[in-house]
Amino acid sequence: MTARYPFGYGAPAAQLTLAELEQRQSWVRLHPEFRRRLVAMFDEARRQGRVLGIGGGWRSSASQEQTFFARHEQVRIGGCCSYQGKRWKLRRGAAHAAPPGRSYHESVAELGGFAVAADLIGDLPWMNANAARFGFIHFAPPHRLREAWHVQPAELVEARSGYKGEQLRVWPLPDTRRTLKLGDTGGDVKIA
Repeated sequence: MTARYPFGYGAPAAQLTLAELEQRQSWVRLHPEFRRRLVAMFDEARRQGRVLGIGGGWRSSASQEQTFFARHEQVRIGGCCSYQGKRWKLRRGAAHAAPPGRSYHESVAELGGFAVAADLIGDLPWMNANAARFGFIHFAPPHRLREAWHVQPAELVEARSGYKGEQLRVWPLPDTRRTLKLGDTGGDVKIA
């Protein structure tokens, strides 16, 4: 049976094969090592009876700007960030979005033009508890941004504004094979 992965923010989310995911720009423009880790985490979640997939990944600068403007409003003083020479604050109840050019959701030239951030859907508590095993950091509380859905590679500095050209390395993924016992069934059981 071909694995299917939840994709998008629809209710219910689309269920795509890996080949179908690779037709989506928001997926294929993610760094290949980042995608490898995500698939490994999605597969492990499924083996444990959990549902985990990707809501969104790569964004164009125009899309990042649209997201930023939807979540922030201009202020005279204070706020959380600056963009276009102006100060901005988070709208009540909105999740933070980095100004364009400062998000790992956008292409990073030093990483081959790939993005290295994704917003996940499904069992986010499971994802947050297991993210480090797959080489990710997450922004769930107590993180100041309080975005339980956001993941990015652990070996990169958290904020893109501090990025200095670090590269992704091949992450040693956890051994997710289960220990078999007499009577077990499933795809990982072979008859010799």
